[in-house]
Amino acid sequence: MIPIHSRILSVAALGVILVASGCSRLEPSTAGSAAVQITTSTIPADEVGLSDTPTTANGEPTSTTAETTTTSTAPASLIGELQLDVLNRFPHDTSAFTQGLASFNGDLVESLGLYGASGVRRYTAGTPEPLAAVDLGDELFGGGIANVGDTFVQLTWREGKAIVRNAETLDEVNTFDYSGEGWGICNDGVQLVMSDGTATLTFRDRTTFEPVGFVSVTRDGQPVVNLNELECVDGFVWANVWLSDEILRIDPVSGEVVAWVDASSLVPAGVASDDVLNGIAYSAKSDSFFLTGKRWPELFEVRFTS
Repeated sequence: MIPIHSRILSVAALGVILVASGCSRLEPSTAGSAAVQITTSTIPADEVGLSDTPTTANGEPTSTTAETTTTSTAPASLIGELQLDVLNRFPHDTSAFTQGLASFNGDLVESLGLYGASGVRRYTAGTPEPLAAVDLGDELFGGGIANVGDTFVQLTWREGKAIVRNAETLDEVNTFDYSGEGWGICNDGVQLVMSDGTATLTFRDRTTFEPVGFVSVTRDGQPVVNLNELECVDGFVWANVWLSDEILRIDPVSGEVVAWVDASSLVPAGVASDDVLNGIAYSAKSDSFFLTGKRWPELFEVRFTS
């Protein structure tokens, strides 16, 4: 996917100013189609003065920007270079090619990559046996994963398939199709935010998985490519950057990198060049992050501080 350097926003892209109420759930339809039902409360587009995203004749979004007077502001303590405090260390499966990590009811859900070895597993940090595990088969390469209510949405790298899974059993309950590559994904409470390895984040409707907006991520005015695993926390997007030991905190309204963390101290000695930092999950219960990497021997619980 080619990066779009003009940001296109919709109501869904304003997760930092909208408050979802009630139970937001992603569920399979009774008809068994790709459509799913979602129950939430948002501000209608006409009440915040936003227009629909225009498209070209072939259906691609144009570079027109839907303007809004509201922007998000990072807390002063989480701007600029942050420190990483390690709270706990846990063993991690060295055969796990980690593509995504998410938190759910005190457990972790991890998406695994590589053809012939891809899958998803749910486990408690520090315990060797998974509570649930599902393989993807030989034809799919697992990508990022995000929790939506009592389900998870798991991407695939190049197959253009997003798999909706029951959060408890990890059984497949639905699928979506999309174009381009699937790298990372997170749920900001209103919409899904997805990366594809470029400098562009795509905002997707949680009901249809259709794109509803885009933003180009920049740092000091320059695009940041290789955006990988994502985690949405308090209106901001945390991102691993492929082949980098940094974790970035991104303002999804402006696309600007507002904070960054050097996580090189966590990288195990002697790892292969593709066994990079990847996997970031936030636990609201402990106000901490869980971090790991592809085929790393350890999983870390950390906290970011100024």
